[in-house]
Amino acid sequence: MKLVIFGCGRIANRIAKSALKVKQIDLVGFASRDIGKAKAYCETYGCREYGDYEHFLNSDVDAVYIATYNGSHHELIRKCIDHHKSVICEKPMLFSMEENKELFDYAKRHGVLLMEALKSVFLPSVIEIRKMIDEGALGKVSMIYSSFMRQGHHPKDHWINDLWTGGAFKDLGSYCVGTMNFLMGKRPELLSLQSDRNEERAESTAYASLDYDGVHGLAFVSNSRDGDTLLRVVGERGYIEAQNFWKQGKIVSEIDGVRKEKDIELVSDFYYELCHFADLCDQGIKESSIMSEKASEDILYITGQIDDYKENTMDTERLILRHWRDEDIPSLYKYAKDPSVGPIAGWPPHQSEAASAWVMHTALNKKECYAIALKDTNEAIGCIEVKLKGYSDFFDNDEECELGYWLGKPHWNNGYMSEAVQRMLKHAFEDLHMKKVWCAYYDGNERSKRVQEKAGFIYQWTSKDVDVPLLKEKRIGHVNCMTKDDYNKRYGGETL
Repeated sequence: MKLVIFGCGRIANRIAKSALKVKQIDLVGFASRDIGKAKAYCETYGCREYGDYEHFLNSDVDAVYIATYNGSHHELIRKCIDHHKSVICEKPMLFSMEENKELFDYAKRHGVLLMEALKSVFLPSVIEIRKMIDEGALGKVSMIYSSFMRQGHHPKDHWINDLWTGGAFKDLGSYCVGTMNFLMGKRPELLSLQSDRNEERAESTAYASLDYDGVHGLAFVSNSRDGDTLLRVVGERGYIEAQNFWKQGKIVSEIDGVRKEKDIELVSDFYYELCHFADLCDQGIKESSIMSEKASEDILYITGQIDDYKENTMDTERLILRHWRDEDIPSLYKYAKDPSVGPIAGWPPHQSEAASAWVMHTALNKKECYAIALKDTNEAIGCIEVKLKGYSDFFDNDEECELGYWLGKPHWNNGYMSEAVQRMLKHAFEDLHMKKVWCAYYDGNERSKRVQEKAGFIYQWTSKDVDVPLLKEKRIGHVNCMTKDDYNKRYGGETL
């Protein structure tokens, strides 16, 4: 198979080194808008031909690896298809499900192979993790986590700053979401998506909370800080993880208390996806079974929402209810480490800022979970959440929710929680169109009881031996409820 690489950026070096190791591939040359660059790359890798894109589109090459600026992918893919060249395009290949469908349909009509290059799902280490999951090594899987963090060493690059085709989630998030989708074998639902943006308004850090039919997924990406690039799957029997999962082959597991490390030697990081692509070309297969149209669509179903996902902020007279942010970690720890705060609500005091950061990124990152911040200082002093279907034992429909909250001890007895609860009730009934809001407290939590009574919740029942899983104990629980009619009678016509 005669292959040419479109684009002479940094990534082209690694693609070329891998392509030279694939026996089915004859790396003909490089194409670029900068002919001098293309010539230099040809000389470096011993290729025989260089030129601009049109030169190779009109040549006898069989396939093109597109590794150009993200915003150029759509146009170049169409041109390659028009010239009957098989296409493998670096991730993120496209930026909407509509574009994805358009170009895959176009490729099928022309009988041309089109595949997104997501190398992580072809690595033997990731395939081994999927095999372990499928064979039940972890038992029932409860959580899957992936992170990709790196400092942006080239701050003017389009992949960092381009508002429409750059940013951390669209680029690095493809690895995280795509790899988790591959391991879970399905498309997730997006529960929440939060991001910090740089001066160019492209996202520099993003957190996505996902649901894989009851398995909690979390993707954390950043191109503005260094940190772990980690894949971890947790089940009832233990965990499996891989550091630098996108390019390395080491797997660490701890199952039934036994820790194991397995090193899987890799030829090179791009080698395996290129072998797969070359096999498809040799066999005349027009769609990958691994990176299919649906696989690319399922990634875009999550990453494509970043520009539409806006933070919901609500004001009261003295407070702002907003999503949690990394700068809140010190204040979260300051208040959540107090033994007077967490245990009465059913969770243990935080032991460190690192523990608070983990809680923020896993438990407090849901779409309807808000930091309670003082309007004067923007300091986060507590938390309030509307728990939706799947996160409460009181209901199993989309028209009911459960209200939960806590407040830092120095701010007790100021009426802050009643103020926040009234605002969240307005949000639940008027914005989310709920028919019922549930609320509960453990026996002895008199402050929470008074907040609920003051808000107008109506007592429903008391249960004994209620499990408190985070504290591994049982308690007496009291359950209250408010219907939409109750809300209208109490707050109708009132401006909250």
